[in-house]
Amino acid sequence: MSKNRRRFVTSVALFLAVIMLLSIVLAVIPAMAVTQSQINALESAKSELTEKSKELESKINELTIEQSRYIDRKAALDEQNELNRQEIEL
Repeated sequence: MSKNRRRFVTSVALFLAVIMLLSIVLAVIPAMAVTQSQINALESAKSELTEKSKELESKINELTIEQSRYIDRKAALDEQNELNRQEIEL
């Protein structure tokens, strides 16, 4: 094969490879593009999740306070039981 022919074949192969890569890149770019409506939907979903998180945090705080009251009540009942036990021993 002559040098010119080899150079031509190499140039054509390189050109076709570049065209193939370019077509793949151009096909992927629109798939990666994000529309404003998608952004708005994600922001809305994030807002809803934040609101639910705040509600759950509030409920957890209420339950923690309630648990505290139960613990205090249990301590008082334990103290009462101890006094009753001491009274029975007398």
